[in-house]
Amino acid sequence: MAVEFWAQTFWQLAVGAVTIVTPAALLESDWSVQWTPGFTAILAYNWIVTTALGYYLWNQVLAVMSPAVAGQVLTLTPISGFLLSTLIFGGAISLDVVVGILLIVIGLVLTLRP
Repeated sequence: MAVEFWAQTFWQLAVGAVTIVTPAALLESDWSVQWTPGFTAILAYNWIVTTALGYYLWNQVLAVMSPAVAGQVLTLTPISGFLLSTLIFGGAISLDVVVGILLIVIGLVLTLRP
């Protein structure tokens, strides 16, 4: 089962890479990249932690929760991203952001109720 999961994950990422790299190669004239240790670490983090681990954890969630409920709970992602960025970078909490968060939560509650 795990081999099928990782094979599917690989092919999803490979096809996604083609759809990103092809237009970028056609539209971007400057392909100079400075491969610094920091840049390489950022890429490794994005590949290993956010992508591979994210796919794995999502698969684990779907094993214990219906896809409909899991998809609705996923709408909390912007809220957690905002809260983390505020904690880490000290962003301001404005009225429009609070209203947006409330709308997301209200939508989640309305769609998950029986």
